[in-house]
Amino acid sequence: MKKDIPRSALPLLLGLLLTHYACRKNPEPVVEGRVLEYGTNTPIPDAKVVLDACGGTLLGPVSCATIATTQSAADGSYSMPKDKSAGALVANASKIGYFTDDESQIGGLDKPINDIYLKPHAWIKATIKNVSGKYGFGSPDLIGGNIYQLQGEQTSRTIKVKGNQEHKLLFYVLLDESTTAPSPENVFIYDSNNNLLPIIGESYFKSIFTPIGHDTTNITIIY
Repeated sequence: MKKDIPRSALPLLLGLLLTHYACRKNPEPVVEGRVLEYGTNTPIPDAKVVLDACGGTLLGPVSCATIATTQSAADGSYSMPKDKSAGALVANASKIGYFTDDESQIGGLDKPINDIYLKPHAWIKATIKNVSGKYGFGSPDLIGGNIYQLQGEQTSRTIKVKGNQEHKLLFYVLLDESTTAPSPENVFIYDSNNNLLPIIGESYFKSIFTPIGHDTTNITIIY
């Protein structure tokens, strides 16, 4: 059954329609996106998201002030009001168990979706053992500078690294008591399952380590 709209209601309906389309045409500017884990794109809930406005002169110092904060939702999404007159805008996210640094910041914020990626804490446990030479240095990146090992000696160390990315291990072999070289000759890298890992390049060993996040990856370097 068709019902006629009273003439007295037409101005009200017209006003509501105009307001609705005006709001759709000129919505309030916002910064929105998701907080995701680097390497897996897993949503990170309950991350603190901060929006800073930064300014300064070309040669002078840059100062930033926080203009909005929020928490990411269960699906990692966030949304904050955007003040275009506030200067250069930078968003950053933080959560316990993840690194927050320049790599976790996103600037510009002029895209429809501005996703922020956080790298989880992870650990490498490395064991370096000299089995092939009378003298030898280990990897200063993992074990520390100037680790001097005689044949048969080994050193272990666990360090915190950023998860879900490649890590290059710099390695030196001591040719004699006073000469070092980054030669991979007689150097082999094994993981905790005794799988031989590839050596790429003459001076660097590159290895992708898993599992993800807070677990420890064991690598044994034998030379």
